[in-house]
This record gives sequence, structure tokens and C-alpha cells, in this order.
Amino acid sequence: MEMLMRLLELVKNLNSSDQIAFFAFLVNCIYVLLVSATLWYVGRQFTQQKKEHRLHETLTMFEKLQREEMVEARRYIYENLPETIERLDDRQLIIHIQKTEKTFIAFTHVSYLLQEEYIDKEPILENYWAVIWKCWKKGEGIIAWIRKRRGDEYLSKFEGLFRLSEEYRARKQLPEPKIYGISRIIT
Repeated sequence: MEMLMRLLELVKNLNSSDQIAFFAFLVNCIYVLLVSATLWYVGRQFTQQKKEHRLHETLTMFEKLQREEMVEARRYIYENLPETIERLDDRQLIIHIQKTEKTFIAFTHVSYLLQEEYIDKEPILENYWAVIWKCWKKGEGIIAWIRKRRGDEYLSKFEGLFRLSEEYRARKQLPEPKIYGISRIIT
């Protein structure tokens, strides 16, 4: 309070043009402080909104991966997709592709969202690393067959997601998951 009184006394001793300049300086300082506080607040709101959006997108991805149709598509991969495809004719391969592509594309979508940082990596890998790993391993033969026809870029994001899941498995020192049918677990 004493400091404020000294400042007012100094201002009184100034001539009128200096007093106007001092008050203009004071108003500008207050303005800069208010603008800075507003920008800080807006920045915090933006950061919070971005976090909430990532959380929403991550939860939406979890929901998508847990839908009955996705669980059934994965079950088909585990139970019906052959380990080797050499003895299958093209018609049988096409049927397998049609039944597995939904899962492969879903994991490609997950990989894209992770790459672009729209969703959080850790919760996805914590919960789905083994599923990703098994679907890739079980589908490697059919993916190679498709790539011969569509190019090496086909499902490359899914392959990248498999690599992330493999890194996660190694980092956590987890064993390779066993590939067996889901219905065998349930019954």
C-alpha cells in the first residue's frame, strides 16, 4: 500500500503531458496482462479439448473393435483361416478375403489413427496387442497373396500396427499369444 502511495505522489509531481503518458503506459500494461491471461486461458481450453477429443476417439475405437460383427470377424480368422494357403483355389481364397478384410481394414484404421495421434497408443496396445498380433500372424499368408495382386502397400498400416504390438510384447516381456478359436475358450 505504501508503495502505491509513493507512486501516486510521483505522478502528482509530473507535468500534465507526462501524467497522460504514464497513465497510457499503465493502461497498456493492464491491456497486455489481460490479453496474456486470455491467451493462456484459451490455450488451456484448447489443450483440454484436444485431450477430451483423443479420449472420445479412443473410446469410440474400443467400441468399434468390440462390436459383435468385429468379434465374429476375428473369430473367423482364428477358427477358419488356414495356416497355409497353397492348397486353396482362388474361389476359396476370395471367400476368406471377404470374411477377413473387415478385421484387417479395422486394424489399418486403428494404425492410421495412432500414426496421426488421434487416439492414444498405450490403451490400444494394452488391450489389443495380442488380438492384433494373432490376426496378423494368422493372416500373413492371405495378406501376402493379396499383396501380389494389389501391391506391397496394401495393409501396410496393419503391418505397422503388428510391429507396434510386437514391440509392446517384447517391452513387457510377454510370451507370444496362442492362436486358437474363441469358441473353444467360451465352451
